[in-house]
Amino acid sequence: SAGNVGIGSAIPTGKLDVATGGNAYINLGQDSDNPKVVMFRSTGNASNTHYGAELQFLTGDFAFSNAPAADLGSHSFTERFRITSDGKLLVGHTSSNDSANFAPVFQIEGTDSTDSSMSLIRNGDNIHPPYLTFGKSRGTSNGADTIVADGDNIGSIDFWGADGSTAWGQAAKIIASIDGTPGSNVTPG
Repeated sequence: SAGNVGIGSAIPTGKLDVATGGNAYINLGQDSDNPKVVMFRSTGNASNTHYGAELQFLTGDFAFSNAPAADLGSHSFTERFRITSDGKLLVGHTSSNDSANFAPVFQIEGTDSTDSSMSLIRNGDNIHPPYLTFGKSRGTSNGADTIVADGDNIGSIDFWGADGSTAWGQAAKIIASIDGTPGSNVTPG
């Protein structure tokens, strides 16, 4: 009576309520020419200029767009970011870039300083700044806390430039290393 649709629920609490005894999911079919698409739009005036979001599922990748809903309705898709099938987060491009000899899990690529940069800003009435933290363990699994050894590189900032070939050249590097024997609350570097 409230206009809600329930799947597996006799008393749906939202416009679409999917409830199961196990994991709930919505399966979207697709034809051979179009990606699976989910749109989020608010209702509004006749000009339809309010904002929404669109998710596309493209051969294992997940792409996100936010744009005026009128553009979403006409499928004018302006991609904002993508999560690839192998778990990489890409901003500004649609395929992983391994020009610097490896393909990091988080990549930003653009054509000017604003769309190819990142900033860390902390606001607070105290002495603390934002942090960029590098950490290294000799463990072989996530969350491992295995002691590092003398000579281990524990952080690196690399500077690469395009040299006209498919692989880029490294121009400079800043490295932090362990310099001595580490121990409890002792990390010489």
